[in-house]
Amino acid sequence: MAELRGRLSGLTRQTGASANAGEPVQANRPNQRGRAAAGPPAGRQDTLMRGYVDSRLNLVRERLNLSPEQEEAVRTAMNEALQSGLENLRRLRYGEATFDDVPTLQEWSKALEDQILAGLTPEQQAAYKQHQQAENQGNARMAANTELLLIQGSLGLSPEQQDAMFSVLYDQALRGMDTDPQAHLGRPRDPVAAIEWEAAQKRQALQGVLTPAQMANYERLQNSYRDLVGRFLRPPGAGGGNARPPSP
Repeated sequence: MAELRGRLSGLTRQTGASANAGEPVQANRPNQRGRAAAGPPAGRQDTLMRGYVDSRLNLVRERLNLSPEQEEAVRTAMNEALQSGLENLRRLRYGEATFDDVPTLQEWSKALEDQILAGLTPEQQAAYKQHQQAENQGNARMAANTELLLIQGSLGLSPEQQDAMFSVLYDQALRGMDTDPQAHLGRPRDPVAAIEWEAAQKRQALQGVLTPAQMANYERLQNSYRDLVGRFLRPPGAGGGNARPPSP
């Protein structure tokens, strides 16, 4: 599930959209500007999605011993989830919807998980949840390692600080992958505001680990990332996400 969420973000990036489960795919345009904005054609996008769904299904099939009917139901659920996610991102990009009108990434993941679990036997559900937990832990470790590698040079972390910071980053990443709504109480629906909310939680957890100078530098790095995502979600002239597709 975590990798499927990541793939939704990856598909939007590969089609000229935002990270952070960010921007939608734009329709192809006959002029060069339209083509540049559109990213890969729809056929390539469909191929990317089909390839990813097939690879995920191979893993699930082996672990859960799916029947042909169950496999088809899981395939349909994954395909529909990716398509609806990209469509919601397109609507946000062009001001056809607000963040209150579409599910958050956590809500999107929960709906997909519930749909998959509904077609499994109790034994398969237990195996799926066990597999999902292990996968989330692996993805959280990777996310924590990646952030730590990106910032440790700028902050000049000692080995002890690196260990403590990894623990905080891992816990935060794992919590972000939890599909339980209770794990996300207080999280803003606006992705940029959500980034700020998560950043504040990390700084709070790192009180006493980082020096004041390191904390100030870390906050600057967090703000740079927030601004980067904000530019993707609200590019110049978008009017707060109300951009419209370029005219042919």
